[in-house]
Amino acid sequence: MNVAYADVERAAIAILKSERRPTVETVRAALGRGSNHTIGEALRRFWRDLGARAEGDPAALSRMPPDIAEFADGLWQRALKLASEAARNDDNAARERLGQVQLENEIRKLSFELREKEMDTQARERERALADSRDHLLLLSKTLARDQALLSVRDTRIAELETQVVRCREFTPLSHHLTF
Repeated sequence: MNVAYADVERAAIAILKSERRPTVETVRAALGRGSNHTIGEALRRFWRDLGARAEGDPAALSRMPPDIAEFADGLWQRALKLASEAARNDDNAARERLGQVQLENEIRKLSFELREKEMDTQARERERALADSRDHLLLLSKTLARDQALLSVRDTRIAELETQVVRCREFTPLSHHLTF
């Protein structure tokens, strides 16, 4: 036969009034029935409730009939359980959202890293192209300078040859130029 909390509470209070400490054994002996587990659970609740009363819980609760108090406590325990489940669900939802945010951040990070690598690659390619252009421009500048130097030497040589032609014409006898 099951033992109700109200029965355990009445027995525990009677044992306390006799200046003894209620234990599973003394309550079971006072009731004459009940499992050690059931009585142990009820005694834990009894001590918790007694502590709450000692801390100043409203006197009305202590004057409430044990069956109603047990029913109210059951409602309260159910409300606590539901609140705990709601908090757990909220916590799970928050953890899930946190996981999604972390995943999104990881994807963004990888995307930025890929863009950065791509931009680095493009920058290196531009630097290589610029260096190649500089090398090509330097080569063209050297070729131009060499060609200009060669043209300058040729111009000088042409000028010398023209001077020689003019001198040669001046020194050739006039008769050579005259025909009779």
